[in-house]
Amino acid sequence: MQLIACPRTTVREGAGEAQRVSPSAIGSGVWRRNPKGGRQLHRAEAATIVEYTDRKQPQNDYPVHIVSPLLPARCCASDMVDVGDPQTDGPWIFQYRRCTTCGFTVRRFLGEIPDPSRFARLRATLKSSFVRNTE
Repeated sequence: MQLIACPRTTVREGAGEAQRVSPSAIGSGVWRRNPKGGRQLHRAEAATIVEYTDRKQPQNDYPVHIVSPLLPARCCASDMVDVGDPQTDGPWIFQYRRCTTCGFTVRRFLGEIPDPSRFARLRATLKSSFVRNTE
């Protein structure tokens, strides 16, 4: 299977016909078997400022735009640094991490914002669960 990068989408060619996949979905989705053969990415695409391409030089214009290579290199294991402050996307808190050597960039999810209604239901369940019947 070959990945061909375009400015806003990536064309994945392999068994069957080519499919367009957003760069933000590469590496963050779940690959499943397609009934017609090959594999297909199943995941909602998240908004991102990172453009994954091998056609441009890596570039860091945070917080507007980051150009990153498609794949990490060996240097990424030791040379990743945080870029900017933590941000939120829905219930998730994340921060961009970028390799100082090759420019590969990813989102690192730091945690989830607690849902107050979920805690209220949990408290109600626990309150009723530990009540002893003395009759």
